[in-house]
Amino acid sequence: MCEGSPIGDPQRVNRLGILLFRTFAGVLVVAAILHVATLVPRVLDVAATLPAGAWIFTGAYAACAVTALAACALAVLLLWKASDKPDGRALTLFLGFLAVFWGSVFRFLEVTAGPTDVSINLNYGGQWVSQTAIAAWLLAVAAFFRFSALFPRPLTPDRLPPPKRFRFLGRVRSALLQPLAIWGIALGAILLAQFAPGLVARVLGVNSAERAAEVRNVLLSVNLTTILLAYVLIPAIAIVLGVRNLHASYRLSSPEERRRMLWVVMGFSSASWLIVLAVASVVMLGALDIPERLAVVVPVLFVLAPLALVLGSALGVLYHGAIDPGLALQRSTIYGILAAAGIMIFAAVENALSALVERGLALPGFLGPALAGAIAAAVLIPVQRKLSAAIARRAQADKNPAPAVPDTSPNPGS
Repeated sequence: MCEGSPIGDPQRVNRLGILLFRTFAGVLVVAAILHVATLVPRVLDVAATLPAGAWIFTGAYAACAVTALAACALAVLLLWKASDKPDGRALTLFLGFLAVFWGSVFRFLEVTAGPTDVSINLNYGGQWVSQTAIAAWLLAVAAFFRFSALFPRPLTPDRLPPPKRFRFLGRVRSALLQPLAIWGIALGAILLAQFAPGLVARVLGVNSAERAAEVRNVLLSVNLTTILLAYVLIPAIAIVLGVRNLHASYRLSSPEERRRMLWVVMGFSSASWLIVLAVASVVMLGALDIPERLAVVVPVLFVLAPLALVLGSALGVLYHGAIDPGLALQRSTIYGILAAAGIMIFAAVENALSALVERGLALPGFLGPALAGAIAAAVLIPVQRKLSAAIARRAQADKNPAPAVPDTSPNPGS
């Protein structure tokens, strides 16, 4: 190859790589949006068959859909403006895979309604749609871990705090900072879940119904172990280590970098704690004699976790320029978005209260919605006043920044 040929031009290769990345990520975002859009008729049909309280089901879908679409919107912005940055590409992939997984979760719900109760099961089958959604979950975790190793700048083994015990865990954590390691583990988990049960069945010689009945318990144990290892344990370890990476980068960063990355770190940390609380709630509900009505806290926590990390990422990127200072929006735009979100929240709360009041009190005509609107206003107006005061103080601070304080510390070199 001749020196200086276009094929060997590093800039040309880099542009080609960015183009391929944008193409893949764009397809990923479109797939997530289609997942959300095509579920609307199914959710409405299921909600129509449910007894009173169906708004909880549709509200959960709305929250998941809003989270997935918000992740898509932020991914498109990063795809357009930050594809040249490694941490921007990693965050784009994470948001895209998360939107595909979370936006499609209602596709796999099996809902059966009785006269007084509703049973909801999450069932992923062997079809390609199910396998794609599960793979998106594992790839989203891998993309998050990769992002944690790159944001706000690459985290190298020498910057990691030395482990107090079990030095080999420090070596493992350092090895996982390499991209091939974490993506290879994600691919291995996908292949493990896909092929391990079949390989075990072949080794056991399961070629008839009689033989399958003989080793039924063994096959069930293998399937359960594979699911827990590939879909629960490996992702949980990756999430914990990813959050630790973000905390390590935060401690090592300058004050300006900390200000930029604070919301992102808070979003991912809050999401991880919400997931821990949700899992702990499941264990408590199974081990203790707790009223079934309290079981609603589990899906609420699981719904809030992705919402927290998407909001944290959006605030970090759009408010403080976490990925690129050029992406930070003007303060007036942020306040306009907050105002629109406040109107949407007020409308949602008012509609939910209207349904509860009308069913509980059986008020005629417009009295139910009017009473619900009064209750919503009484609850939200104090909140609105506090937010308005906080925004006003922040706007005033932006207009009149505090004067710089001269450095009066002694200079060792003087």
